Amino acid sequence: MVGVTGHRDLREQDRDALEAWVRQLLVEIRERYPHTPVVVLSPLAEGADRLVARVALALCLQLVVPLPVPRALYETDFETAASKTEFERLLGRAREWFELPLADGNTEERIREPGGPRNRQYAAVGEYIARQSHILIALWDGAPPDPELEGGTAHIVDFRLEALGRRGRSAAGPPDPLDRGPVYHIVAPRVKHPNPNHALTAGWLFPEGFGSDAAAEAAYHAAYAGLERLNARSADPPTNRDSPV
Repeated sequence: MVGVTGHRDLREQDRDALEAWVRQLLVEIRERYPHTPVVVLSPLAEGADRLVARVALALCLQLVVPLPVPRALYETDFETAASKTEFERLLGRAREWFELPLADGNTEERIREPGGPRNRQYAAVGEYIARQSHILIALWDGAPPDPELEGGTAHIVDFRLEALGRRGRSAAGPPDPLDRGPVYHIVAPRVKHPNPNHALTAGWLFPEGFGSDAAAEAAYHAAYAGLERLNARSADPPTNRDSPV
């Protein structure tokens, strides 16, 4: 499961470079774990969400779309006909899509207009993706969280790396469930912050507690390798030689 979080106001001139980083990562995952299907989680907001979805579909990967609010209401976010058409086209190619339930205290009436209740829905879908993903792609300028912007990209990265706790190790062995996990950070310029440090580079961010990035990387790849072994055995089950012919 590969999720995405990122800015909506990416610059068009950076599109090719950003897509190249995303493609490189997804191809590497597919080649490293060939028996394990790669599923991309994207809510298909404008900008980063759609960029990753387009790359995933071009690579024939599966796309699953969680929507933060009911579809008809979500489509009011998209101001142009072209944006709405692209959303419908990508949604039509998804393996499945679904609407997240309303957050506590929210009603459809309360989320119809911009504001706190609606922002909580966007935070909820970002946190859902952070929880469900083995790897989270963040097209992020690296700026710290804005305390007035609930559910922004920096908030979701922080939630992924710090706020989520690790569940206990399962008795069944790998692959163990991981609540926290790595973030593949692609430093993405945006219209309102066009010159971030190390623009258009990429690297891994890991939760604390491993002692070093190398130890963290080894731990997560061990978990993914366990999933790959399980899928490989499922794809090619051993023959029971004691069975009658």
